[in-house]
Formats: sequence, C-alpha cells, structure tokens
Amino acid sequence: MPRGLEPHSFQENRTEPRTPVTRTIDVLPCQARREWKFITAEITDCSLHGIGLISTEPIEVNQQFLVKLKLEKGVRMLLYTVHNCALWERTRYRIGAKFSGFAAQEFDEDLKEVLESLVRGDR
Repeated sequence: MPRGLEPHSFQENRTEPRTPVTRTIDVLPCQARREWKFITAEITDCSLHGIGLISTEPIEVNQQFLVKLKLEKGVRMLLYTVHNCALWERTRYRIGAKFSGFAAQEFDEDLKEVLESLVRGDR
C-alpha cells in the first residue's frame, strides 16, 4: 500500500455504505485527447451514488468518465466524477468517484436497479 494511504482514506468521505464487488467494466474517460477509447477497470465497490475502481490508467480528480452498463431496457451510460485517484500497488490506480448522472439518453430506471446490475455483473 502506498505510503500515507490507508483503508480509511477512502471511507471517511463516504455518505452511504458501499457494496463490495469484484468484476470488470468498460470505462470511457471524458478528457480532451486525440483518441477516446474505453479502458477496462475493476470495480471494487459501489453504492447508489458512488463507485470504487482499480485501473491501469489514472483519471484526474474532477475529471468525468462514463461507465457502459447493460440493463434489461438496453445499454446505459452512467456518468461519474472522480473524487480521488491514488497510485495503488505500483502500476495501478485506485479511483473513487461520485455518480453525476446519465449520459445522452432518457433514463427511467431506478438507481437501485442500476446498483443491482453493477453488483450482479451484467455487461
């Protein structure tokens, strides 16, 4: 674990409990660059309004990213804003982000359905 980074570092700002999850998802960092591409990240935990990820690429604090999620009604894009990003195990990054909304479509699902889908591993 990097110096100065403890397990409680990610818990003290949480406003709701998170559910532990171990699965991969596709994430699209929303930043100005020549080529936009999805990266694969591992979810470590999630809640109705937050998500914890492990990624091989950092995403800057206040930067946003999209998560591609398959629900019964089709694919949905969830928008998150990064609140912390720290080096984790030398080559990976631990990212904590807050749910910011839905991207580019009308959304009529309940947030609880979204959380259940993230936990179940729907792709």
